[in-house]
Amino acid sequence: MKKIVISMLFCAMLLMQSCSLIYRGGSTLGEPQTPGEPQPSAQVSEAAQTPAVPVIALLSDGGNEAYGDELFFEGAALGLAGENAETRRYEGSIADAVQTALADGVSAMIVFISEKSPDLSVLEDTGVPVCVYTAFACEAPESVSHIYYNGEKDVEKKLLEETLAFPPHEAPVRLLSMFAGEGSEGFLECALGETQGKVFDKGSYMSPFEETTPSTPSEAGERYVMALAWIEDRLDRYVEGMIDAVYAEDCELAKAAVDALDARGRSDMEVAVAGMTDETLAMMKQSPDILALAAGENRAYGGYYAARSVRSMMNGEKAPESIGVGAEKFLSEWIEDGTYGIAYMRSLYE
Repeated sequence: MKKIVISMLFCAMLLMQSCSLIYRGGSTLGEPQTPGEPQPSAQVSEAAQTPAVPVIALLSDGGNEAYGDELFFEGAALGLAGENAETRRYEGSIADAVQTALADGVSAMIVFISEKSPDLSVLEDTGVPVCVYTAFACEAPESVSHIYYNGEKDVEKKLLEETLAFPPHEAPVRLLSMFAGEGSEGFLECALGETQGKVFDKGSYMSPFEETTPSTPSEAGERYVMALAWIEDRLDRYVEGMIDAVYAEDCELAKAAVDALDARGRSDMEVAVAGMTDETLAMMKQSPDILALAAGENRAYGGYYAARSVRSMMNGEKAPESIGVGAEKFLSEWIEDGTYGIAYMRSLYE
């Protein structure tokens, strides 16, 4: 019996010694842990697992008095939807903004330029993807994706085409026309439409001012007042259902027509305006049933295209070729639904 007890005690001692060699808490097999010393975690920290969010710089030369840059950046936001990236705005001199953005360590740049003859060489060899939108046709470095507007000469023609096609019009379309002056582009287009049987002229107004944008505030006020008096007289002559549309060659003439219709509570005809401006957008938001149609530059699509181009380049693709976009229609309903006609523009240019 005594031998059995001794044997059992000997086996228990061997078992305890073996247990001290078992792997514990991440230490190497057989290596003892130092009491109180922190052990390495088997999990990687959350910061190490999550890569830094790229920053995309939005650069602007500040827009111009006729048409600012906000619509461009609205389109850019739609183009970046779903992208895991931060955006940061930079304004002022493009050369200075580029240097500041690069010093901040941005991952890409989307650039808006309204200047007529910009120097785009400052966008070359930045080391990051760049897409620039320019309000006028110009040369851009090969390494830069470039989209530009080249429809300035076709706005009046495009507006008449879209006015004639606007539902539920049937030819000939009964128009009240408001022109910047006799012999203007809009006047010539509407006169041609009349000879072709597409336009039924119900009255034409010729602004006595040669400049589309008057040079002084007093002249601007007088120009508006004279246009307003003419359109009010015409609206009082024609009851609802007798006119299809008002063709306005510029924003100030369109404002006179919109104000006259709004004051009478009438929306039985739409106003169509040649040219996209900040004032055009504001009137479309305020009176979408009246100022329903415009033709000109769709900067929202410019911003969208720029954003998509930058996304492609960030994924390692080559910079898309430069494209020019012309004067196209712009509907007030696109502002209301927040799409800005981007799907329509893509159907034309992509």
